[in-house]
Amino acid sequence: MAVRIALEGLPNTRDLGGYPADGGRKIKKKRLIRSGALIKATPGDLDVLVTEYGLRRVIDFRTETERLQRPDPEIPGVINIHNPILNEAQTGITRETFGKDPRPYASLINHATELGDHAAEYMETLYESLAVSADAAAHYGAFLSLLLDEDNNGSVLWHCSAGKDRVGLGTALLLSVLGVPRELILEDFAASGIFLAGETARMVAVAREQTSDERFSGTWSSSTA
Repeated sequence: MAVRIALEGLPNTRDLGGYPADGGRKIKKKRLIRSGALIKATPGDLDVLVTEYGLRRVIDFRTETERLQRPDPEIPGVINIHNPILNEAQTGITRETFGKDPRPYASLINHATELGDHAAEYMETLYESLAVSADAAAHYGAFLSLLLDEDNNGSVLWHCSAGKDRVGLGTALLLSVLGVPRELILEDFAASGIFLAGETARMVAVAREQTSDERFSGTWSSSTA
């Protein structure tokens, strides 16, 4: 399993260094970092990423609406690249859904409420878009090309919202290209459920309190990533 970086506000940030790759080699440490959105990063978290991990680039997989609603912090010396894997129509995340409601997790709760009893269908459609959409393929290709940039001598971090779906598939593609064994790729993908368990529980508790909706049970998964 990739090593989880011990940060205060980012529970699903991991260093892919150490995974076995083709030819008996291993992925270098402190070069490839997967994560969720950086909005909750503390100053200490950012210092760790820049100072200890040599962070030089951030690649944001989210839509423009998501970026505006939960912007990444500006990090001196770090380039932030917008590379949206899906568009707003594909994610179902619109400016109306992600409004200015000040309540905690309001935008995510509004999105889940709009889905009603069709959450499973939504996730199936989302993953189909990730797998077969021409736009998604083009942006995942751009992501892999950015990682090959020889001018980047530090580490690269890529993220979406929770670091689970869009980042999960993008990371699986990257590890596959590098020749990481399939069982380790699947293990890495599934690890988000472990690292996000606390955040998911908090989200469900707030949703249940704010909506009195019994569908927000303990089995409800975290929102689009």
